Parts: sequence; C-alpha cells; structure tokens
Amino acid sequence: MKIDMTNVSMDMFTLLDPGEYVLVVTSAEEKTSKAGNQMIEVNFMEEQTGAKLRDYFVVSENSLPKLKNFLRDIGRPYEGMVDVLPFTWAGERVRAKIGVENYKKSDGTDGRRNKIGFYSPVNPPDSAPAQDMPASSDEPPF
Repeated sequence: MKIDMTNVSMDMFTLLDPGEYVLVVTSAEEKTSKAGNQMIEVNFMEEQTGAKLRDYFVVSENSLPKLKNFLRDIGRPYEGMVDVLPFTWAGERVRAKIGVENYKKSDGTDGRRNKIGFYSPVNPPDSAPAQDMPASSDEPPF
C-alpha cells in the first residue's frame, strides 16, 4: 500500500490562538488520576476549526467548583447531590476561554499546547435567543 504523506502534519492537535471558542464534547469518561483521585477526562472539538482539546475534572475539594460550573454551563443538574454521568455529555456545547502554555515534551524538547481557562454557557440563561421579525409589515412593532 502506498500513501502520500507529503502534506500530512506530525502534529496531532491544532494549536488555537488565545481567545473564546465554542467547544463540543466528543467523549467523556471516568478515570483515576495519577494521585489516585477519581477524575473525568473530557475530549472536545472546537466548532469552527475542528481542533481537538482535552480537559480533566478531578473529584477533589479544590477542583469541585470547576466541575460544578461546567455542569451548569452545559445545562446539567449541579446543585445538591447530583448524579454525574459523563458518558451522556457527548454533543453538549460550551463556550471556553482558551490560552496557550509552554511545556516540556517527553523527549525533552519545548512544546506549546492549549489550556482551557474557564467555561461559560453558549447561551447564557438570562439571554433569550434572537426572535425573527415578520418578513413584511406596514405596522410598527410597538
């Protein structure tokens, strides 16, 4: 089998410029962190570019506010005792502030990657979607 690899990038992830983006959850699953804590690994795709991102929600006292805000932002129950079911999150949309951070790759070279700073709802609860105006009307709208 011959495959043309001429214009194929070695990078598995597209580096996004810092800014706000709409992300779609592609998968989410429960895992165990290196420290032995329960955590949720969430994979995202940026809506416009298809760039892939990943974030983690560690179930610990210090990290629960991040998870609570995320649940609110994707429209899931977040108050009191809640069932957190990450496997049901696929397709959920959320707005995220994305930054870029430097890091050391496993081979010792310098790398850059995106880091999600915070989440917010795509359509905040206090903002109603825009309503279409009638196509034609001689009457003023008031």
